[in-house]
Amino acid sequence: MRIGQKQIGAGLVVLGALAIAAATLTPVPGSMGGGTSRICLICHDRGMADFVSNIILFAPLGLGLALLGRRWYFALAVGALYSLTVESLQLDVIAGRDANFGDLVANSLGAVTGWFFGVTRSWWRPTPDRAATRAIGVTVAGSALLLAALVLLRPAPQEATYYLQWTPALGGGMHIYLGEVTETRIGPLHFDGPGKIAASDSVRALLHRPDWAVTFRAGLPPRRIAPIVSIYDEEQDEVVVLAAAGHDLVYRQRLLANQLLFDGADLRMASALQALQPGRNVVLQYRQTLREQCLTLDGARTCERGYTVGDTWSLLMFPDNWGFTERTVMAFAFLSGLFGLGGFLSPGARTLAVQAALAVGVLLAGPPLLGYAPTPPVQLLAALTGLVAGWTIAQFTSGKDGGREPSGFAPSGAGPGRPRLKDVSSARSYTRSDGT
Repeated sequence: MRIGQKQIGAGLVVLGALAIAAATLTPVPGSMGGGTSRICLICHDRGMADFVSNIILFAPLGLGLALLGRRWYFALAVGALYSLTVESLQLDVIAGRDANFGDLVANSLGAVTGWFFGVTRSWWRPTPDRAATRAIGVTVAGSALLLAALVLLRPAPQEATYYLQWTPALGGGMHIYLGEVTETRIGPLHFDGPGKIAASDSVRALLHRPDWAVTFRAGLPPRRIAPIVSIYDEEQDEVVVLAAAGHDLVYRQRLLANQLLFDGADLRMASALQALQPGRNVVLQYRQTLREQCLTLDGARTCERGYTVGDTWSLLMFPDNWGFTERTVMAFAFLSGLFGLGGFLSPGARTLAVQAALAVGVLLAGPPLLGYAPTPPVQLLAALTGLVAGWTIAQFTSGKDGGREPSGFAPSGAGPGRPRLKDVSSARSYTRSDGT
């Protein structure tokens, strides 16, 4: 059973509208909202992430309208009116939300972008003689995009005067760690108490390959992120947070992505602090490179991977309180969706096998060449799952003859009152000059 174009379009409009409502009309606990200007285009410290996310969020709505045969200005009007409704509700009704002009622009642009993809289906539903090349090209481009995004997840501490804090109360949904720090070391630099760091330039250099040692009395496991040690600058911007979250160790540092106004994940070692007994004096040593992060606690050393290509989803949205399970599921879904387009374009099993080999090869070899750890098996499986899923979906949405020609749009020269004549021998359509 094949699904028709208008059925797909209607489904995308409905699902897109529901997804927008779920993402924008739910309250955000612990956030006051209204913290940015109403007329800004790229707003606050993760404005680029919000702008790109809004475009992606509204694109399925525009794509669905294109498949239903609507014009671009209709898609623009629908996107703008829906966005205006959302922004109005965020002003006074939905708690913890910011409404601004930049969101309206990005949402409207997203609807038009989705419409554009809908009316250029001849590119992403190509004829069989072009499908293989296009499918392989899209797969390689997707892999390269992941590597480029991975580069943004590297330390980039800002040039400023730093201030060291011990078990601070930072707000933003973070708890206070109920322990007591007595000494901190960063590389060769020792600190016997919190306060202004005179050697801020030296600390900044050390934070590119951080090597921490913290002596403290353990507190009760906090339910949310609770900083043990942190560094902020004179503008109260976060530089580093070394924290506990339950039994997990969390390390968050300013990244290159943050400089470009994107978001970014922290690094988390699950259950790394499980052996800590409240009230016990311990020395925690934490070292990090692009390839790995290592924790030494009571002489026991544990190392895990650093950032991987599957973590690049966090550039657009990263909930701080997400644990290992949520992050793993999100990484799997992200990679599957990204490689799904390549599978959708694939004309057959042979091309799909070439795409799979290229994707696995790039994801295995690319990160080590950039200094990162190889892509873990579960993320390779996600890429392969996306390829297969995309190819499977294409089989149910292609034309009756199984080809890749787009449906619903007449070729150039044909139109109302100008019927097309079929040349059976060449399988081509013609329109006579007299309009018959």
